[in-house]
Amino acid sequence: MTDKIILEHLGISGRMISGSKSGYRSWNPENVPIFNANLILEINGEFEKVWFGDIDLTVSEESVKKIAEALGGTIWVLPEMAARFENEDEPKMNQFVYKTDGTDHQLGGGYYSMEHFTRDENGKLKLKKQI
Repeated sequence: MTDKIILEHLGISGRMISGSKSGYRSWNPENVPIFNANLILEINGEFEKVWFGDIDLTVSEESVKKIAEALGGTIWVLPEMAARFENEDEPKMNQFVYKTDGTDHQLGGGYYSMEHFTRDENGKLKLKKQI
C-alpha cells in the first residue's frame, strides 16, 4: 500500500526532475528543490525510508502532505547525505528539510534552516535565500 500511495503522488523512486541541477536552479531560482532527497516515514517512533529521488517542495509539498495523511504517519524529507551511504541505516533526522503529518508541518533543520524559506502570496514554499 505504501508504494502505491507514494507512486500516485510522487512517482517512482529515483526520479529526476531535471538532467541538470544547476539548470533547474537557474530556471526556478525561488523554488525549493531537494536533489537526491530521502523520504522517511515515521509511525509510532519507527522510521523507514520509503522513497528517494529529486523533489521540488514548491511544486510537491501538497503531495508530501497527502502521503503522510494517507499513511497515517509523519514524512520527513532529508537531503541525500543525511540518509545515504554511511547514514543509510541510521539517518540523521536532525538534518531534515521538511516534515509533515499531513496537517501540520515544520521547516528546516541542520543545513537547511528556517531563514532560507518563505511563502508566496499563494502559500507556495519558496527560497528567500539561496542555499
